[in-house]
Amino acid sequence: MPQLPPGDHRVLHDAALSLVVCQIKFDDSPTVEDSAVGRRLYEELGGKDGPFPLFAQFRTQQITLTPEAAPSDVISNQSQRGWRIATEDDGTRYLFTPGSLAFETTDFKGWPTFRPQLERSLEILAADVAPAVEERIGLRFINSFNEGAIRDDTWVDHVTPEALGISAHELLGPLVRSMETRAILQLEGKRQCVVRVARGMDGSLGSLAIDIDAFAQRGIPFAVADVMNCCDELNEDCVSVFQQLTKPELLIKLGQEQ
Repeated sequence: MPQLPPGDHRVLHDAALSLVVCQIKFDDSPTVEDSAVGRRLYEELGGKDGPFPLFAQFRTQQITLTPEAAPSDVISNQSQRGWRIATEDDGTRYLFTPGSLAFETTDFKGWPTFRPQLERSLEILAADVAPAVEERIGLRFINSFNEGAIRDDTWVDHVTPEALGISAHELLGPLVRSMETRAILQLEGKRQCVVRVARGMDGSLGSLAIDIDAFAQRGIPFAVADVMNCCDELNEDCVSVFQQLTKPELLIKLGQEQ
């Protein structure tokens, strides 16, 4: 099986990332719903005087079915309480639920900044909730280029023809009004990556989205060091995949350090 080359980690000062999300799923831990636990998570992330002063509860629905049940038979429809801890502008936030932790931001400043904030929340989770099993780790980068970022007819100079699909075709390309492709990549170990490329979803072929969602389903004992090692591997995968889909001209336009 071919392997991805190492990614180029030079900073993109004008990266077009609209959202970056890392989610860790673990065995259900009902203690997360407890108000005292929620308040402790908040305080240990800095509290009202820290970088994440916003604190709120939210609810999710957990629906459980059995294989023998008819499609209309809902065995269990249970509401679960979670905690949202965010920056003042809500641009970066933690979402704690009984079975998952998500850390997401619309203001991604690079992996060296994102990583320690994620690791700190995992250390707090391990101390206060003590998950037993790591079930799934996902890391997603959504790159959104709005109309006007690059002229419609020059995307082929910035993104590979394979990524642009039929919209890069010499004859059919000008006829395309919108285009979306989706592929699942099998990477090393138990890691996979879903890649979605879309053009014209807002009505203009001047827009482009490159959505890279790498994940691993391992089913191993929960340990912060193991989770972070996997996150580093997924980040490497995402960077490499993005660079396989794009050309150096785009990276330069995004302000890559020389």
